[in-house]
Amino acid sequence: MDRVADKIDYVHDRIVVLRAGAAATSQNAARKVRYLIDAHSVELDGLPHVKTAAKLFSKMSYEKQLDAAFIVVGWDPYDGSGIFNISSGGSSIERDWTMAGSGSGYIFGFCDANYRVSTRINPVGHVL
Repeated sequence: MDRVADKIDYVHDRIVVLRAGAAATSQNAARKVRYLIDAHSVELDGLPHVKTAAKLFSKMSYEKQLDAAFIVVGWDPYDGSGIFNISSGGSSIERDWTMAGSGSGYIFGFCDANYRVSTRINPVGHVL
């Protein structure tokens, strides 16, 4: 495990997890969920649900009391795109947008107050 590891991992072809917290803990969780999702997709003989990956991270985080938070994003043919925030306590919340990690609490309030479904970003990167 690497303390300065890239904290973005593929869980499956169309599912990605962003990890926050202890690198070793979150890397191991991502590896385990990747294995479980691969086995699940073989059973389904198709693409897994994004929600299933989020639930696996949530369950693992709660049961193992992991010192890590996760953002699970992806697309599946059943529900379309999905963004799930899994806190270090194991709660899983589906949102239009989310953030996690140190300092995210400060900016979260601003984004929550100012984000609108019609919000878009122009090519320069300013929120309109």
